Amino acid sequence: MKKPPKTSKRLQRITAYAVPKHPADGHTLDLFLDGNEGLRPPAALLQSLHADLSEKLRRYPKQDDLAEALAIQLSSEGARVAPENILITAGADEGIERVCKAYLSENCSILLPVPTFEMIGRYVALTGASITEIPWESTTYPVERVVKKISKRVAAIAVVSPNNPTGCVIPAAGLKRLSQKAPRAIIMLDAAYGEFAAEDLTATVLGLPNVVMLRTFSKAYGMAGIRVGYMVARKEIISELKKAGGPYAVSKLSMMLAKAALETCKSRMHEFVSQVKIERGSLNLCLQEFGLKPYPSEGNFVFCHFKNALWLRDQLAGFGISVRAFPKDRLLKKALRITCPGHVGEFTRLQNALRIALAPQAMLFDLDGVIADVSQSYRQAILQTAQFFGAPAKAQDIAEEKAKGDANNDWEVTMRIIKKYGVDKSFNDIKNKFEALYQGDQSRRGLKEKEKLLVKKSFFAALAKRLPLGIVTGRPAKDADYFLKEHGIREFFKTVVCMEDAALKPAPDAILLAMKKMNIQRAWYLGDTPDDMVAARGAGALPIGVLNSYDPSKNLETVLYQNGAGRVLKNLSQLEGLIP
Repeated sequence: MKKPPKTSKRLQRITAYAVPKHPADGHTLDLFLDGNEGLRPPAALLQSLHADLSEKLRRYPKQDDLAEALAIQLSSEGARVAPENILITAGADEGIERVCKAYLSENCSILLPVPTFEMIGRYVALTGASITEIPWESTTYPVERVVKKISKRVAAIAVVSPNNPTGCVIPAAGLKRLSQKAPRAIIMLDAAYGEFAAEDLTATVLGLPNVVMLRTFSKAYGMAGIRVGYMVARKEIISELKKAGGPYAVSKLSMMLAKAALETCKSRMHEFVSQVKIERGSLNLCLQEFGLKPYPSEGNFVFCHFKNALWLRDQLAGFGISVRAFPKDRLLKKALRITCPGHVGEFTRLQNALRIALAPQAMLFDLDGVIADVSQSYRQAILQTAQFFGAPAKAQDIAEEKAKGDANNDWEVTMRIIKKYGVDKSFNDIKNKFEALYQGDQSRRGLKEKEKLLVKKSFFAALAKRLPLGIVTGRPAKDADYFLKEHGIREFFKTVVCMEDAALKPAPDAILLAMKKMNIQRAWYLGDTPDDMVAARGAGALPIGVLNSYDPSKNLETVLYQNGAGRVLKNLSQLEGLIP
């Protein structure tokens, strides 16, 4: 097989843009606070496309209508903007690309304060220009540090304000100083989050001869899917930037939707921005409750460093919430960026999840497969019962049934396996045989005597000194009590909820009952089956999966994530390093 042709050396030096995702992505995540996407646009917005649509699709698109509408909008907000000051782009990203193409080459450099929007570095690399990174450690743009690096080779200076991912900004005075100190360089101001900032820089930009501002409909207008952005600058700069890209970069449909949003969603957008600002302040206070120091963001998000950022991302995923982590970025490994949803109910959900993640009041555990090794007890009872009635059951059969869910009653699981092999037996016959094998009698030791602890007793002794512990199990009470006392760990658990006490998992009732008995609202729950994860999520507890060494299923970890696990541990002892 022939190899494909090699790409350019410049392209080989960079990686394609990709956001690291939690394993549950596409399954149980439903509140996406990782992309800084804005308010959902109203469905009525689509009605703007209906008139004469076929003719509009046939013709090449022109930017005039949207550029004029934007000029009117921006002028009404205090800046004097004409259509010739605007260039429509395929999102703000294409604006960055055009600036890089127009002003950068192998013989020059760009000043880039970091951390900042990662696509800038990629587009610069494709031009062959060098990048001078400048640490952005203060809460405002490091103007003086940048000024000190200005030289004849500097052809561009990047300014992302509000900065992504930190939310920090540059004041108008800082932008003017950069413009004055680098008159031969283009100042690229990425203001994708400008609507959320305290200061509008549009008039400042148009008053400077070497500054271009990038804006977008992706954030405040909540229309990232249409890929519409625009550039604002003096007409001389706009004329040059038109040369640096395709003549029809944005589709007619996208521009029609953007124009309709300007005309019909302006007040709605302002209400959303106001709500985001309220949430931004509340989220800062929430994080500060736990001794954390979030940055003073002016974007639609909050940025903060954490002791274990990836673990908090996973915890929030356990509640169906996706936030942005940066595990491969050397500057951001310990940070998360959390989008403010701009919706009261969703924000309350986020706050509750954060408090459960950062300050649990108790640890709740399933028993079988988490604390107790039941490979030679319950699992064997299932197999031997099935085989007694003529069903050649194997360990894989048990794994498959458990993975299907609604499998917290091992008598029911046994019956399902027997039926799968075409054997018809009554539930009572199956239960009686199962119990005879598990409990034993005077002539035969019960399988329950073969059960072992999966972790040392000292683990629970130490953990109980930090937090109250509880057990929620599908076992009958006598079986749970026998195991806990036999292995000397009953004293460490404030409550034990069993089969007789509440509806079995995946119903949340048993976990809710345990929390009520312990008088708590914030708990983590550790289990080894999909039912455990579903029940925990339903009860508002953090679902944490635990793998057991005897389950032959090769995809148990995946199944646990797909059913809501925030993190899947190889064994229970890994929990110790995760508790705050």
